[in-house]
Amino acid sequence: MFDPNAEKKRGVKLNRSRIKKTIRNIRNNIYELLWLIFAPHKLKYSLRLRFFQIFHSLSPVVTVDEGATVVLVGCWSIFTLEKWFNAIGASGKLIIVEADPLSYSILVQEIMQRKNHQEIMLHNIAAWSEKAELTFEKADRPGSNKVEETNVHYEELIGTYIEKIKVPANTLDNILSNDNVGKIDHIQLNINGAEIEALKGLEKTISLFHPSFSILSETKSDETGEPVSGMVVSFLEGKGYDVKLHEHMPQSPDREFASPKNKNKLTV
Repeated sequence: MFDPNAEKKRGVKLNRSRIKKTIRNIRNNIYELLWLIFAPHKLKYSLRLRFFQIFHSLSPVVTVDEGATVVLVGCWSIFTLEKWFNAIGASGKLIIVEADPLSYSILVQEIMQRKNHQEIMLHNIAAWSEKAELTFEKADRPGSNKVEETNVHYEELIGTYIEKIKVPANTLDNILSNDNVGKIDHIQLNINGAEIEALKGLEKTISLFHPSFSILSETKSDETGEPVSGMVVSFLEGKGYDVKLHEHMPQSPDREFASPKNKNKLTV
């Protein structure tokens, strides 16, 4: 049936979307400006952590049931852990995969200090499409480290790469099989351009457990110039997932939320 008000409704919806995007961009630009001001200052690390804390608190979330098993791939911030601690409850399990040795050691210390009751398994290794040794580029800006072999770039990178180190890598299928867990309910990826390689190494896990996904993407392909987030959406849709994309670049990462079709676990 023809709806004479359909065009008007679409216009209202579009205007609301534009307003939300404008507000989000203003908020993010304020924090990026603060980062620039304090970049030479000793407070820059604390400021960046605070930015990510607020960003995560205001962003859409993926719901999981209490007792869920959640895999966090690329997890340098304790704020991310605390969010999942609250979500999975005391009976849940967290599996952490972090490539950067420094971030990994900080997380271990933070977990020991908090004395959480959840079962936690930690792996200091990079997620990739095969077993390999990779070149890890470390930035002076927290959260901007990346693997050189990904062939991606940031649209805007405030900071510089200060060190390159070699890190071991393996497929998440192999890493998770060694943990001998009975289920995988959700996987979060925050690995700065290595998303597709990590997803290629998840074929068995996806087929067996059909986990939901939340993914942060803030890089573009060197070859095509296209955001990696679009490639992630195409990959997961090809695996039979319903995917929602929230675009935030360049101020903050794009976010992709994916759930197996007919298994709605997205709250966005």
